[in-house]
Amino acid sequence: MVLGSIAVFPQAVFSWAVGTERDVSDASTLMFRLIHPKLDILVLGVGDWGNKVDLAVIRSLTKKKIYVEVLPTDQACTTYNFLAIEGRNVAAALIPPRNFRLTDEDVIDSRVKQKRLHLTEKPVF
Repeated sequence: MVLGSIAVFPQAVFSWAVGTERDVSDASTLMFRLIHPKLDILVLGVGDWGNKVDLAVIRSLTKKKIYVEVLPTDQACTTYNFLAIEGRNVAAALIPPRNFRLTDEDVIDSRVKQKRLHLTEKPVF
């Protein structure tokens, strides 16, 4: 389990040392500029709707020919999945939203999945 912001690649997920959208900088996005093969698209999930990142950061990525899509994190997850399924060379940088609402359906689904998990787990000792 990874808590907090994450960097998502088709074959790996890493913790990303960014607390809020204000922490997104050239330094924090360096891994996306250095990765090989070069990314075509970075999907940047900025938490909640209306959050913004410094345009200088986006410009430094586009100078490296990396297209940046800035979205609220829930939409960024959907966009990343779509692009990854298409086979695009894509990564996502995702900051958890500060505000979210659970529906009754979310709670029920979570409980069902948790029950299934506990039924299939084997004791460690």
